[in-house]
Amino acid sequence: MQFVHVGPYEKLGDTIIKAYAWLAVQGLKPKERLIEEYVSDPGNTPAEQLKTLIKIPVES
Repeated sequence: MQFVHVGPYEKLGDTIIKAYAWLAVQGLKPKERLIEEYVSDPGNTPAEQLKTLIKIPVES
């Protein structure tokens, strides 16, 4: 599953917690560690607009 976090990196943990909670409600089980993909360049993007993809593999 893939989730999108928009905002400062300091708040990334909040989005990850919500992502795992959503998976649990949907009855999905993570099968591996999550992957964070940093889409925006923090040198050119305001913190409030930073985009990070959170990818959590789930059992099929």
